[in-house]
Amino acid sequence: MKKLKTPFILITLLLLSISEKNMAQNSSGDLAAINIKTFLPDQPENIPAEAIDLLTNKLNQITSQSSLGGSQMSQRFIITAHTNILSKDIIAGPPTMQAISIEVSFYIGDGIDGKKFSNKSITLKGVGTNELKAFIDAMKNIKPNDPAIQAFVTDGKNKIVDYYNSQCEFIINQALTFENLGKYEEAIYLLTSIPEVCKACYEEAMHTVVPIYRIYMEKQCVVLLAEARNIWNSTQDANGAAAAAKILSKINPEAMCYPDASKLSEEIGAKFKLIYEDNLTMEKLKLNAYKAIGVATGENQPNTVYNVKGWW
Repeated sequence: MKKLKTPFILITLLLLSISEKNMAQNSSGDLAAINIKTFLPDQPENIPAEAIDLLTNKLNQITSQSSLGGSQMSQRFIITAHTNILSKDIIAGPPTMQAISIEVSFYIGDGIDGKKFSNKSITLKGVGTNELKAFIDAMKNIKPNDPAIQAFVTDGKNKIVDYYNSQCEFIINQALTFENLGKYEEAIYLLTSIPEVCKACYEEAMHTVVPIYRIYMEKQCVVLLAEARNIWNSTQDANGAAAAAKILSKINPEAMCYPDASKLSEEIGAKFKLIYEDNLTMEKLKLNAYKAIGVATGENQPNTVYNVKGWW
């Protein structure tokens, strides 16, 4: 068996690999790294479901247009919307048409603390042969690249940066509390959710996460090695070898128990001549070393209940 390639590279390599290009990013490029989650609460009952689905798609397009959206690293900040029907009219035919006027208000804010950061309202008009088509025609008039909408998004992202800059000490201390409780994944998740645009806070978080990751790495090494041994000892066939090799591949070569992991992998390989290939490039490994833990922890968070009370 070939020696196992690392799925995690020590965080310090990441810190050393920060390029001048990243450090020289302009403000708009930095702000593009802010992550905002699309969240659409229940709308008025007289809004057709198809129109609500289209509104959700428009919100996703807005975040995509702004290089935002969908990150598991942070579920705190949201973009949402609320609709209000202003008028409904019948236009004499033939054919008879229905016209509708809707006010759609967009919001960006802290969905956990319920603090609104930015908002923008637009009026949409739609016409169709029936009410549903009129609603859909109106929603189609939402233009994600509209300068006014983009200005609203930028304002919201700036407020998020202000949040991290003002709450940095609290976030760092909360991560250290998680570390003291042995909740290393939660600590790493919290620290890695800080965007790079918050330069001082981000750098402090990266220095803080290094020793936490080191402890996590060593503990995981012991756990994974024991798990691989148990599988191999109980099932010494091709299936057992493949399962054990998959577990061993998660062990960081910098961990103290890695030589024992290598010895076990060689034992397995000697019997079955298995070859484990890892297609990730070294650069990707450096960039994703600690974030892999943060993302995994974020994905395992319980469904978030957002607070938008008083936003509209």
